[in-house]
Formats: sequence, C-alpha cells, structure tokens
Amino acid sequence: MYYNPAVLSARVYISSAKVEMVYVPSGEWLRDITPKQLEEKIGGGAPTRLRSRSGKKASHYVHPEQGIAYSSQKDKVLFVEVFQSRPLEAYLEQIYEEPGPFIR
Repeated sequence: MYYNPAVLSARVYISSAKVEMVYVPSGEWLRDITPKQLEEKIGGGAPTRLRSRSGKKASHYVHPEQGIAYSSQKDKVLFVEVFQSRPLEAYLEQIYEEPGPFIR
C-alpha cells in the first residue's frame, strides 16, 4: 500500500506491480460531493447496497462493473473505492470487508 498524506490523502493498494484499488477517505476530496451527484456521474443502473464499515447508519453502494463503490450516510459520502471492473461476486470476495456487529 502507498500512503503519504503529505502528497495524497488517498491510499493506493498495489499487488504484483499493479494498482488494485484506490481508497479515498472523507475529507477535502469528497467534501463537496453528495451521493446523488456521485450516482449521476457513475451511471449504469442501481448499485448493490451492502452494510458499511463506516457505521451502523451508513450504507455501502457498489457498482462493480463500473469499478466504483462508496459508503454514505444521508447526504455525505464517507469514502470511495476505485478498482478494476469485476463481477459483484469477485468484489465481495476480493475487496469488501463485512463490518461485523456494531457495539455501542
């Protein structure tokens, strides 16, 4: 993984000299974009909705054929994942992290 917040706030995951995924956390890059605006840019139909590791009230939306997923809560994008296009089953096996139970 490449992570140098002084240069780039995103995390770049590399395997076998190939970029596997770019993870963009909430912050400056996502401050002014809403989930609706992101969906308009992605296109390609309705996303698959999953549980998000960002919190009990957040949802994770996946467009595996377009190579993008994001978590949001209300009108705020919490993080974005950009990856090589793949079937949903491959995304679930290779990238998605099941959040497990949330504890108060």
